[in-house]
This record gives sequence, structure tokens and C-alpha cells, in this order.
Amino acid sequence: MYSEITALPHHATDNPQDSTLPTHVVDTPADILWLEAESIRTFMPMQRQTQIITLFVIPLVFALLYDTVNLLGLYAWTFVSAVFITYRWWLSSQYIKHVYKVGDDAQLKFRDAHSWTWSMSALLWSLLDWLFFSQASIGDQVICWLILAGIGLHSTTSYSPHLKTMKLFINTMMITLLIGMLGRLLLNTQAAIDSMVYVVVPLLLLFWRLIMNAGTKMHSSHMQGLKLLKGNAKLITSLKAQTVRANQAVATKNRLLASAAHDIRQPVLALEMYASMLKSDPDQMTVLTDKVCLATKSVLNMFDSLFDLARIESSQIKVNKTNVHLPELFQELDLQYQPAAQAKKLELRMRAMPLDIDTDHQLLKRILGNLVMNAIKFTEKGGVLLACRQIKQGIRFEIWDTGVGIPHDQQEAVFREFYKAPSHAGTSDGFGLGLSIVARLCEPLNFKFSMRSRVNRGSVFSIDIPTPAKI
Repeated sequence: MYSEITALPHHATDNPQDSTLPTHVVDTPADILWLEAESIRTFMPMQRQTQIITLFVIPLVFALLYDTVNLLGLYAWTFVSAVFITYRWWLSSQYIKHVYKVGDDAQLKFRDAHSWTWSMSALLWSLLDWLFFSQASIGDQVICWLILAGIGLHSTTSYSPHLKTMKLFINTMMITLLIGMLGRLLLNTQAAIDSMVYVVVPLLLLFWRLIMNAGTKMHSSHMQGLKLLKGNAKLITSLKAQTVRANQAVATKNRLLASAAHDIRQPVLALEMYASMLKSDPDQMTVLTDKVCLATKSVLNMFDSLFDLARIESSQIKVNKTNVHLPELFQELDLQYQPAAQAKKLELRMRAMPLDIDTDHQLLKRILGNLVMNAIKFTEKGGVLLACRQIKQGIRFEIWDTGVGIPHDQQEAVFREFYKAPSHAGTSDGFGLGLSIVARLCEPLNFKFSMRSRVNRGSVFSIDIPTPAKI
């Protein structure tokens, strides 16, 4: 049984001419996820600083209200706040230790799982108004309001990298404070008037609006910075990829020049030798003429390969579909390649079905011609068969040979440019471009190119054309 392999598709990105510098605009889902995650990575380490400030503020509030409010409630509030700050400190440590350097999805999962802690923190601060402000003096209330304002401003700067968290904290605090003051106004109007609720509420609404606007602007500036950072990273990656492709193009050019210099030299030297022999002994004209023709054909085939490669690399392959009568196409191929087969005493047979297909005549001829010449080149005895038959998907062309075959571990490599199988050493007078060119010529025509081969038994190359046939 033959082993079978399908020609690997040639991607446009392998060709420097086909690639363009991608935009560095950050707008893909992956980019948006990265921006969200990076915002979390920015503001989470800053929580340590917030918690340190809070540890100083809690004792200050306790000392300020100690002589004027219910001590049991003050002790309870202080204890719960201290415990909660300790928990948040531990949470920040866990984040930095286990989450900070992991993937983007983990950042969002962590924030979503612990978003309640920011609501709880805001609620604890706003409860100062509910629990104690009606009991405290006006002077103490003013100081406490200044402390709450400072916490609001600090949350704006520390949470602004992640807008959702900033809004969660500020909205929870402000809504809770407004509910407390409006409730006090409804339940105890005189106490509310004494606490200047009618002044504090408008100021609180104005303050709320100001810090939300400021936080949103800071968040916008932060996101612009991250987008610029991400865009620059994408641009650098793109430039590196362009550099790699440029280096590959230079390496390909160098391999091409080296291969051309080596491989074309042999038939040219043969032509020179035959010309010298003809000059010195004209009686050998009949014998040498065939050899001159073979050497000339070899040089022409090499130049054809170079021209095909140049057209492919410059994206100048244009498909021009016409009606192709297969018997006529096979007759053209037979006339072109029969002399090469006869020179090696090989039997070249053509088996065409009386079918017409719509495809590019020249490209199909180049593809089949390359495969026929490749089969002749690597076959020393026996013959080569070009046949076609109908299959369910369309038309299948098959080129059979009784040549040296290709080892299984080299059957993918032979589709690479300039690759020559070690088992073919000494039998090839080309550049190692034949199968690579065939595979890449098949792409614009939507042909399927596959191969089956066994060492010392021969190879079968198949071209499947998905087209209806007309008899």
C-alpha cells in the first residue's frame, strides 16, 4: 500500500509581498479583555496604600467621637472596621501572591468574586452618619464629613484605573449617606435641621457629581495609556514579524542564488562541452544533437521554475478560466514531454477522458507538466502514466511513476522550496522547486494536491479539481 500525504497549504503570511503591517488599534475581544485585566492589575496593588491610610483614620474617628456618641456602638463599629480592614489586607496579599501574574480571565474572576468587599467598605464608612452624626456636635460632624470627603477623593484616585470598582464604591457610599440623611429628615425634622441636612444634601450631591466626573476622566486617561502601551506592543510584535519575514526572504534569495549558480552550471558546462566536441569533430553531429537538445531543455526547465516562483512570490498569478478539452491538453503534454521520456528509454502514456472542464488552461498545463517532468526525472526504468477520471467531487488527475519513491519521513519536506530528498541525490538537475510550485499553483485554482509514495516502488501524485465535467 502507498502512504498518502496532502500538500500543506501555503499561507499568504509566508510571503513578504502579501503581508501588510497590521494596525495597532486595540479593539479586538482579546484586547478588551487585556485592558480590563490590566486595569485590575493596576489598582489592586494600590489597595495596600488605601488600607494603611484607613488604619490611621479609624482611630482618629474613634477618638473624635469617643466623648459624644454611644460607646457600645462606637466600639462595635471600630471592631468590625478593623476586622474588615485586616481581611482586605489578607485578600490583597493573596491577590499579589496568586493572581497578579496569572491570566486575564483570572483577574476578572477575582474581582467579580470579591467585589462585595468594596461595597462593604463604603457601607461601613457611610454608616458613621446613620449611627453617630445625630449624636455628635456640629464641629465633630464637620470633621467627620471632611474625613468622608477625603475618603471619597482618595477612592476616586485609587480606584479610577478600574471604573466599575470606583463607581461601586462611590455610589454605595453616597447612596447610603443620602438615605441616612433623608431618613433623619423624615423621622426627626428638628434634629435634621440642627445637623444642617438641608445644606449637606445639596453639597453631597454636588460632591458626588464632581468626584464621579473626575474619576471618569482619570479612568479615561489611564485607559488611553494602556491602549497606547498595548498598541505599541502589537506594533513591535508586528515589526519583529516583518523583520523575520524579511530575513526569510533574504535567506530564500540567497538559497536561490546558490542553487541557481550550482545547478544551472552543470547543463551549461555540458552545452559548452558538446559545442567543443562538435567544433573538433563535426561528424558526431547526429549523436551530439540529441544531447545538446536535452541540456538546453534542462536549462529551460530551470528557468521556467524560476519564472513560476517569481510570479508566485510577486502575487502575479491570475486565474483565467476557459473551456479546456482534456484530450487536446494531454496531446500537448505528450508532444512536450515524450522526447524527455524517450531519451531515458521510459514509456510515457497519456490516458485522457473525452471531457471538457472550466479552468485555467495554462496553469493546469504547468501543474501537470511539472509533475510529469518530475516523474520522468526520478524514474530510471519503467514508465510514467498521466491519466484522469471522474470522481464524486469532480475530476482527478493522477501521475504514476515507477521511480525511486520518497521515504515517508520526507514526504512533507519535499513540498518545501529548494528541498531535495537525500535519496534523490545525483538524480536531480533542478532547484528542488517543482513540488513546491505545483502546490502553490493549485491554491488559486482551489485544486487539492496529494501524494502517495513507496521507496523503490514509485509515486502517485493526484490533482482533484472540484468542477463539473462536460462530455
